[in-house]
Amino acid sequence: MAIRFALSLLLLVVSSAVSAQLAGELAHLDALADEPEALVDGARRFDLQQKKLIDWDLSLIEGYRREGKADLAATKQDDIRRRVMLMRQAWEFVTARYPNNARGQNYYGEFLYDFAKQQEKAVQAWRVAIGLDDELAGAHNNLGIHYFHTGDYKRGLKRLQRALELEDDNPDFLFNMAQMYLIHFPDIQELLDVSKEKLYREAMEMSKEAAKLSPEDYELQQDYATNFYASENFGVEADWEEAARAWQTARAQAHTDVQTFFTYLNEGRTWIRSGKLKNAIVPLEAAAALKPDSSVVAQLLTKAKGDAG
Repeated sequence: MAIRFALSLLLLVVSSAVSAQLAGELAHLDALADEPEALVDGARRFDLQQKKLIDWDLSLIEGYRREGKADLAATKQDDIRRRVMLMRQAWEFVTARYPNNARGQNYYGEFLYDFAKQQEKAVQAWRVAIGLDDELAGAHNNLGIHYFHTGDYKRGLKRLQRALELEDDNPDFLFNMAQMYLIHFPDIQELLDVSKEKLYREAMEMSKEAAKLSPEDYELQQDYATNFYASENFGVEADWEEAARAWQTARAQAHTDVQTFFTYLNEGRTWIRSGKLKNAIVPLEAAAALKPDSSVVAQLLTKAKGDAG
């Protein structure tokens, strides 16, 4: 389960029965069936491909609904259901053939959790995976996220710590732990017996490292820049000049005008917070060029130009 992945449609629960014959799209898995690791790798590649296509389908559905094209949106929903069915069939083929493959169980658990909404079965799959291979960091990470979602912060923290112990340079694991620190800080502070300031500093270091490890990942760059705002919850004064630079870095990886606008707007905000109002003018004017009707940008520009003299 990746905390950064979310499926924003109705629950797409597909029959759990393993088909006697693989669908045509999965014929390549049958050819890999005698090699367990090759089979898991093949299923994983297919799984990731389908997730990307589902993301694309979701964006198309949103556009079709805005345009009133309900029939096209319904067709895309059917496409998503088909993709989910194929993903389930792929992982059930893998786990039926190699039930003692830890990686296969872990990925099957991710499918069950994120798409089939069968949390108990997913947790069981992750526990099986860890029982087969206690050094499988992804399964520890997945269980940790689940425990945090259910309010079991002690077990969640232990699992995420174990994942990072095994893979301390995994940007997703660093992202996940930083998020848990910043969101659940009262409980984490008590469990770790540290000050709020130290907790915030550690969370920011993990967030910064995650962004550094994935320099082309817009989401991680944007997350690091956004996390400076969390300083208010910890009674800490953030380094707003560093935050402004983080928004500049995020902008270099933006894929859409919306993302670019967001980075300009927030760079301007952070320069204002740093007290360097003249520096805020250029990014805010760029934001205004992208979205001339934004009252927020207009207010911030007025403040930056007025107070800057």
